[in-house]
Amino acid sequence: MAQPSPRHHRRDPTESAEAIIPAALPQAPPGAGRTARAQAGRWFSFWSAAAPGSRPQAPGHPAPTPWQPEPGDQRPVVILDANMLCSRTCGDWLHRLAGAIGPRLRVITTYPIALETGRVLAARDKQRAAHPLSPAGHAAVVGCFVTVIEQPAVGDDDGFTGRDPGDRHIHQAAAATGARLIVSFNKPSDFAVAPTGYTVMSPDHFLTTCSRIDDAVFASACRAEIAAAGGEGKTTVITRLRAARLPRLARRVACWTDTV
Repeated sequence: MAQPSPRHHRRDPTESAEAIIPAALPQAPPGAGRTARAQAGRWFSFWSAAAPGSRPQAPGHPAPTPWQPEPGDQRPVVILDANMLCSRTCGDWLHRLAGAIGPRLRVITTYPIALETGRVLAARDKQRAAHPLSPAGHAAVVGCFVTVIEQPAVGDDDGFTGRDPGDRHIHQAAAATGARLIVSFNKPSDFAVAPTGYTVMSPDHFLTTCSRIDDAVFASACRAEIAAAGGEGKTTVITRLRAARLPRLARRVACWTDTV
Protein backbone atom coordinates (compact mmCIF):
# COMPACT_ATOMS: atom_id res chain seq x y z
CA MET A 1 0.00 0.00 0.00
CA ALA A 2 1.32 3.43 -0.89
CA GLN A 3 2.41 5.54 2.05
CA PRO A 4 0.58 8.87 2.57
CA SER A 5 2.41 12.00 1.53
CA PRO A 6 4.67 13.32 4.35
CA ARG A 7 3.13 16.77 4.11
CA HIS A 8 -0.04 15.42 5.69
CA HIS A 9 1.83 13.87 8.62
CA ARG A 10 4.02 16.62 9.98
CA ARG A 11 2.87 16.42 13.59
CA ASP A 12 2.96 13.71 16.20
CA PRO A 13 -0.77 12.90 16.66
CA THR A 14 -0.18 12.47 20.41
CA GLU A 15 0.94 16.11 20.78
CA SER A 16 -1.19 18.03 23.23
CA ALA A 17 -3.59 20.47 21.60
CA GLU A 18 -2.67 23.08 24.22
CA ALA A 19 0.99 22.82 23.22
CA ILE A 20 0.10 24.27 19.81
CA ILE A 21 -0.86 27.59 21.40
CA PRO A 22 2.34 29.19 22.73
CA ALA A 23 2.00 31.54 25.67
CA ALA A 24 5.51 33.01 25.93
CA LEU A 25 5.12 35.62 23.20
CA PRO A 26 4.73 39.42 23.25
CA GLN A 27 1.41 41.01 24.02
CA ALA A 28 -0.83 42.47 21.33
CA PRO A 29 0.62 45.50 19.51
CA PRO A 30 -0.54 48.92 20.75
CA GLY A 31 -3.76 50.09 19.12
CA ALA A 32 -5.04 46.63 18.14
CA GLY A 33 -8.35 47.23 19.90
CA ARG A 34 -8.83 50.63 18.26
CA THR A 35 -8.12 49.12 14.84
CA ALA A 36 -10.74 46.46 15.47
CA ARG A 37 -13.40 48.98 16.45
CA ALA A 38 -12.62 51.22 13.50
CA GLN A 39 -13.04 48.37 11.04
CA ALA A 40 -16.10 46.83 12.66
CA GLY A 41 -18.78 48.42 10.47
CA ARG A 42 -17.23 47.69 7.11
CA TRP A 43 -16.28 44.13 8.06
CA PHE A 44 -19.82 43.27 9.04
CA SER A 45 -20.91 44.65 5.67
CA PHE A 46 -18.33 42.41 4.05
CA TRP A 47 -19.76 39.29 5.71
CA SER A 48 -23.38 40.20 5.02
CA ALA A 49 -22.76 41.13 1.38
CA ALA A 50 -20.90 37.92 0.59
CA ALA A 51 -23.52 36.22 -1.57
CA PRO A 52 -22.72 33.07 -3.59
CA GLY A 53 -20.46 33.86 -6.51
CA SER A 54 -19.99 37.48 -5.53
CA ARG A 55 -17.03 39.43 -4.19
CA PRO A 56 -17.32 42.56 -2.07
CA GLN A 57 -16.12 45.46 -4.21
CA ALA A 58 -17.22 48.46 -2.17
CA PRO A 59 -14.47 50.79 -0.92
CA GLY A 60 -13.03 49.63 2.37
CA HIS A 61 -13.99 46.00 1.86
CA PRO A 62 -10.78 43.95 2.03
CA ALA A 63 -10.55 41.33 -0.70
CA PRO A 64 -9.28 37.83 0.07
CA THR A 65 -5.57 37.45 -0.55
CA PRO A 66 -3.58 34.47 -1.82
CA TRP A 67 -1.95 32.48 0.94
CA GLN A 68 1.75 32.98 1.44
CA PRO A 69 3.99 32.32 4.45
CA GLU A 70 5.37 35.42 6.12
CA PRO A 71 9.16 35.29 6.65
CA GLY A 72 10.03 35.17 10.32
CA ASP A 73 6.43 34.57 11.43
CA GLN A 74 6.59 31.47 13.62
CA ARG A 75 3.02 31.65 14.86
CA PRO A 76 1.02 28.44 14.38
CA VAL A 77 -1.67 28.78 11.70
CA VAL A 78 -5.28 28.32 12.83
CA ILE A 79 -8.31 28.04 10.52
CA LEU A 80 -11.73 29.11 11.81
CA ASP A 81 -14.72 27.27 10.38
CA ALA A 82 -17.97 29.03 9.50
CA ASN A 83 -19.94 27.43 12.33
CA MET A 84 -17.68 29.22 14.79
CA LEU A 85 -17.70 32.56 12.96
CA CYS A 86 -21.50 32.43 12.78
CA SER A 87 -21.86 32.09 16.54
CA ARG A 88 -22.63 35.37 18.26
CA THR A 89 -21.16 34.15 21.54
CA CYS A 90 -18.01 32.73 19.94
CA GLY A 91 -17.54 35.99 18.03
CA ASP A 92 -17.89 38.06 21.18
CA TRP A 93 -15.34 35.98 23.10
CA LEU A 94 -12.89 35.93 20.18
CA HIS A 95 -13.15 39.71 20.25
CA ARG A 96 -12.65 39.88 24.02
CA LEU A 97 -9.62 37.55 23.91
CA ALA A 98 -8.01 39.17 20.86
CA GLY A 99 -5.18 40.59 22.94
CA ALA A 100 -4.10 37.07 23.91
CA ILE A 101 -4.80 35.29 20.62
CA GLY A 102 -3.62 37.73 17.95
CA PRO A 103 0.09 37.88 18.82
CA ARG A 104 0.36 34.13 19.35
CA LEU A 105 -1.58 32.58 16.50
CA ARG A 106 -1.89 33.38 12.79
CA VAL A 107 -5.65 33.06 12.49
CA ILE A 108 -7.14 32.70 9.02
CA THR A 109 -10.32 31.72 7.26
CA THR A 110 -10.93 31.09 3.57
CA TYR A 111 -13.15 32.86 1.08
CA PRO A 112 -15.58 29.90 0.80
CA ILE A 113 -15.92 29.96 4.59
CA ALA A 114 -16.50 33.73 4.42
CA LEU A 115 -19.26 33.20 1.86
CA GLU A 116 -20.96 30.61 4.05
CA THR A 117 -20.67 32.91 7.07
CA GLY A 118 -22.10 35.79 5.09
CA ARG A 119 -25.12 33.78 3.96
CA VAL A 120 -25.92 32.69 7.51
CA LEU A 121 -25.49 36.14 9.02
CA ALA A 122 -27.55 37.74 6.24
CA ALA A 123 -30.37 35.26 6.87
CA ARG A 124 -30.26 35.98 10.60
CA ASP A 125 -30.20 39.70 9.93
CA LYS A 126 -33.63 39.37 8.34
CA GLN A 127 -34.86 37.88 11.62
CA ARG A 128 -33.05 40.38 13.83
CA ALA A 129 -35.95 40.75 16.24
CA ALA A 130 -35.97 37.02 16.97
CA HIS A 131 -32.21 36.46 16.77
CA PRO A 132 -30.26 39.67 17.47
CA LEU A 133 -26.75 39.79 16.05
CA SER A 134 -23.59 41.22 17.44
CA PRO A 135 -22.07 42.86 14.35
CA ALA A 136 -19.27 44.52 16.30
CA GLY A 137 -18.19 41.19 17.75
CA HIS A 138 -18.02 39.36 14.43
CA ALA A 139 -16.50 42.31 12.62
CA ALA A 140 -13.89 43.22 15.18
CA VAL A 141 -12.60 39.66 15.28
CA VAL A 142 -11.92 39.65 11.56
CA GLY A 143 -10.75 43.24 11.35
CA CYS A 144 -8.34 42.76 14.22
CA PHE A 145 -6.47 39.55 13.57
CA VAL A 146 -8.27 37.13 11.24
CA THR A 147 -7.12 37.10 7.60
CA VAL A 148 -9.42 36.00 4.77
CA ILE A 149 -7.45 34.10 2.12
CA GLU A 150 -8.30 32.69 -1.29
CA GLN A 151 -9.03 28.96 -1.27
CA PRO A 152 -5.58 27.42 -1.92
CA ALA A 153 -5.21 25.34 -5.06
CA VAL A 154 -4.52 21.73 -4.08
CA GLY A 155 -4.05 18.78 -6.44
CA ASP A 156 -6.10 15.61 -6.51
CA ASP A 157 -3.73 13.96 -4.01
CA ASP A 158 -4.91 16.09 -1.10
CA GLY A 159 -4.90 13.27 1.45
CA PHE A 160 -8.56 13.79 2.36
CA THR A 161 -9.95 10.88 4.40
CA GLY A 162 -12.83 12.69 6.10
CA ARG A 163 -16.41 11.50 6.25
CA ASP A 164 -17.99 14.81 5.18
CA PRO A 165 -17.13 15.83 1.60
CA GLY A 166 -18.41 19.31 2.44
CA ASP A 167 -15.39 19.82 4.69
CA ARG A 168 -12.86 18.83 2.05
CA HIS A 169 -12.08 22.46 1.16
CA ILE A 170 -11.13 23.14 4.79
CA HIS A 171 -8.84 20.11 4.86
CA GLN A 172 -7.24 21.32 1.64
CA ALA A 173 -6.69 24.78 3.10
CA ALA A 174 -5.09 23.24 6.19
CA ALA A 175 -2.77 21.10 4.07
CA ALA A 176 -1.76 24.02 1.85
CA THR A 177 -1.12 26.49 4.68
CA GLY A 178 0.45 24.07 7.15
CA ALA A 179 -2.29 24.84 9.68
CA ARG A 180 -1.88 23.29 13.09
CA LEU A 181 -5.49 23.77 14.19
CA ILE A 182 -8.95 23.74 12.63
CA VAL A 183 -11.49 25.24 15.03
CA SER A 184 -14.94 23.84 14.31
CA PHE A 185 -18.05 22.43 15.95
CA ASN A 186 -17.82 19.55 13.45
CA LYS A 187 -16.41 16.16 14.42
CA PRO A 188 -12.70 15.53 13.72
CA SER A 189 -13.71 12.56 11.57
CA ASP A 190 -15.52 14.95 9.20
CA PHE A 191 -12.10 16.24 8.17
CA ALA A 192 -9.92 13.15 8.48
CA VAL A 193 -9.94 9.63 9.91
CA ALA A 194 -6.20 9.15 9.34
CA PRO A 195 -3.39 11.12 11.04
CA THR A 196 -2.94 14.61 9.61
CA GLY A 197 -0.72 17.62 10.18
CA TYR A 198 -3.48 19.40 12.11
CA THR A 199 -5.69 18.97 15.14
CA VAL A 200 -9.44 19.64 15.03
CA MET A 201 -10.41 21.52 18.17
CA SER A 202 -13.86 22.55 19.29
CA PRO A 203 -14.53 26.26 19.78
CA ASP A 204 -15.07 25.54 23.48
CA HIS A 205 -11.67 23.89 23.84
CA PHE A 206 -9.99 26.60 21.76
CA LEU A 207 -11.48 29.58 23.59
CA THR A 208 -10.94 28.02 27.02
CA THR A 209 -7.31 27.28 26.19
CA CYS A 210 -6.80 30.82 24.89
CA SER A 211 -8.44 32.24 28.02
CA ARG A 212 -5.61 30.74 30.08
CA ILE A 213 -2.85 32.49 28.13
CA ASP A 214 -3.17 35.86 29.84
CA ASP A 215 -5.08 36.29 33.11
CA ALA A 216 -5.40 40.04 32.63
CA VAL A 217 -7.00 39.64 29.20
CA PHE A 218 -9.39 37.00 30.54
CA ALA A 219 -10.35 39.17 33.51
CA SER A 220 -11.03 42.09 31.18
CA ALA A 221 -13.14 39.82 28.96
CA CYS A 222 -15.19 38.64 31.93
CA ARG A 223 -15.80 42.16 33.17
CA ALA A 224 -16.88 43.34 29.72
CA GLU A 225 -19.24 40.41 29.15
CA ILE A 226 -20.77 40.71 32.62
CA ALA A 227 -21.29 44.45 32.17
CA ALA A 228 -22.87 43.90 28.74
CA ALA A 229 -25.22 41.24 30.16
CA GLY A 230 -26.84 43.71 32.54
CA GLY A 231 -29.36 42.45 35.12
CA GLU A 232 -28.16 39.01 36.20
CA GLY A 233 -24.62 39.70 35.06
CA LYS A 234 -22.40 36.68 35.57
CA THR A 235 -25.32 34.23 35.62
CA THR A 236 -26.48 35.47 32.23
CA VAL A 237 -22.99 35.15 30.75
CA ILE A 238 -22.68 31.56 32.00
CA THR A 239 -26.13 30.67 30.65
CA ARG A 240 -25.27 32.10 27.22
CA LEU A 241 -21.97 30.19 27.11
CA ARG A 242 -23.70 26.91 27.90
CA ALA A 243 -26.38 27.59 25.30
CA ALA A 244 -23.63 28.26 22.73
CA ARG A 245 -22.04 24.86 23.43
CA LEU A 246 -19.15 26.36 25.38
CA PRO A 247 -19.43 24.47 28.72
CA ARG A 248 -15.69 24.55 29.56
CA LEU A 249 -15.52 28.28 29.14
CA ALA A 250 -18.73 28.59 31.17
CA ARG A 251 -17.09 26.70 34.05
CA ARG A 252 -14.01 28.90 33.82
CA VAL A 253 -16.12 32.05 34.02
CA ALA A 254 -18.13 30.57 36.90
CA CYS A 255 -14.89 30.05 38.88
CA TRP A 256 -13.54 33.52 38.10
CA THR A 257 -13.60 36.10 40.89
CA ASP A 258 -12.94 39.76 40.23
CA THR A 259 -10.14 40.90 42.54
CA VAL A 260 -10.14 44.54 41.42
